[in-house]
Amino acid sequence: FDLWGGRMERQVLFRVLRLMAVIVGMFSSSTFLVIYNKWFVTVCPQNSPQQSATSSPTPPDETNATSSSSSSSPISTTCRGFGFRYPVFLTATHMAMIWIVCSVLIHVLRVVPRPSVSRHVYIRFILPFAVLVALDIALSNSAFLHLEASYVEMLKSGTPAAVLLLSVVTGLESLQTWNAAVIATISGGLTIASRGEARFSLIGLGLVLFAVFSGAVRMVLSQFLLQKNLSDESRNSINNSTTTSSSPSPSTTALNESTNENEEDAASQ
Repeated sequence: FDLWGGRMERQVLFRVLRLMAVIVGMFSSSTFLVIYNKWFVTVCPQNSPQQSATSSPTPPDETNATSSSSSSSPISTTCRGFGFRYPVFLTATHMAMIWIVCSVLIHVLRVVPRPSVSRHVYIRFILPFAVLVALDIALSNSAFLHLEASYVEMLKSGTPAAVLLLSVVTGLESLQTWNAAVIATISGGLTIASRGEARFSLIGLGLVLFAVFSGAVRMVLSQFLLQKNLSDESRNSINNSTTTSSSPSPSTTALNESTNENEEDAASQ
């Protein structure tokens, strides 16, 4: 295929298209999941049982005045939500569905090879990783009860800054000028967004910040685990190459044997 003055092979083109489809599907499903979770856990006042139990009939004059004022107001107060009050149960359902899909892909369809992990690595790295993933999703879903979905996503956009800060603290990366500038810029943007938020809640803000911290720790832990595996693989390859180079080759062994035989013949003569 001729593309932008160059030539691209069919396999490379299919790979690029597949990667683009995966990226678009990932962003689309993530956006849909955020909006759906917000709608699912939003409790409207008219649907609340406490509101319906404590509500009293209003006189006709007050009803007409309220309806006329609401119709003249440019801001709509319509609340749309399912009213599901158990975000942690929603997270448990997400985790169970992920386990089912992964089990089918690994054990039934065998699309993904079955990983072989030692118990030490599983307990020390993978189990905390799973706990952090569950905490991130549970805290984010709980924050939807107190904050708007757009504001939650704006706060969670500070995750790269938290990851960078934790990487510097743990020694995975060194603090540089541009790193400090990125952290300061993201922190300033989040401060401006929080200042202008109409529906602000300290409880929701705390939940999102804990979710951001959990996600940052998860990212740092995954980077440490991957770097550890790469260093182990490189160390093993270096040891194997050293062992191979230190052992004599078959041609060298044959040459040494022939030399020894010639020396023995000369000595006998």
